[in-house]
Amino acid sequence: MFSLRKIIITFLLIFGLFSLSAQNNEIHQALKFFNQKQYTLSQSIFENIDGETALFYKAKCSKELELEDAEELFIQIIDEYPFSLHYNEALSLLAEIYFNKNNFTECINFLLKLNDLDNKQRFNLAYSYFQIDSLETAKYNFSKLLLEATDYQSPSKYYFAHISYQLQNYQSSLKWFKDLRNDKKFKNIVPYYIAQIYYFLEEYQELIEYLLPLVDQVVETRKIEVNRLLGGAYYRQKDYINA
Repeated sequence: MFSLRKIIITFLLIFGLFSLSAQNNEIHQALKFFNQKQYTLSQSIFENIDGETALFYKAKCSKELELEDAEELFIQIIDEYPFSLHYNEALSLLAEIYFNKNNFTECINFLLKLNDLDNKQRFNLAYSYFQIDSLETAKYNFSKLLLEATDYQSPSKYYFAHISYQLQNYQSSLKWFKDLRNDKKFKNIVPYYIAQIYYFLEEYQELIEYLLPLVDQVVETRKIEVNRLLGGAYYRQKDYINA
C-alpha cells in the first residue's frame, strides 16, 4: 500500500502537471492573440501568468498599444532577468521606445548594451549620435551602413555626406552626395549641397556645368540660394552677363 506521504507526493505531482499544462495552454492562447495583433486580449491573459516570458510579452503588448508602462516593463525585465532569452530584444525594444520619443541619450545607452547591432539598430545609434552633435561617432556608425544594400543605405549616405559637409571634409561629402543624385528621396536636395561644395572648392566651372541643367528641379526653398551660387560662379569667372 502507498503510504500517506507517497499519496501526497503523487497528488502534488499530478496537480503540478495539470497546472503546468493549463498555464501552457494560456500562454499558447495569449501568443495566438499577439500574433493576430489582438494586443489587448493577449495582454489580459499574460497579466495573470508569472515568469519572464509573460512579462516580456506584456511589455511588447504595451509597446504596440503605445501604453506608458511599456518603458517600465522592459526595464523590469532587464533588471530582474539579466540571463533571460528575451534580454537582448528587451534592450532593443526599449531603445526603440526612447528613439521614437526623441530621447536619444537613453536610446544610445541601451543600444550600447547589445553585443551585435542589426542595420536598423546601427542606423538608430548613428542618428542618435547625430542628434546630440557627436558627429564623429555618428559618422563612424553611418559608415558601417554605406556599402550594404538595405533600406538604411541611402539615408546613411545622406547623413554621412551631411556630417562630412559640416566638418568641412568636402571631397568625402561630394562623393556621397553625388551617389544620391538619382535617389528618389534625396535627389531634389543634394544638388544644393553639391553646388555649395563646388563653390567652397572654387571649382566654378564644375559648379556651372553641374547646376545649370538642374536649377529648375531644386526644391523651392533652396532656389534662391542655388541661383546665388550660380551667379557667384559666373561672377568669379568674370562672366558678368550671366552673373
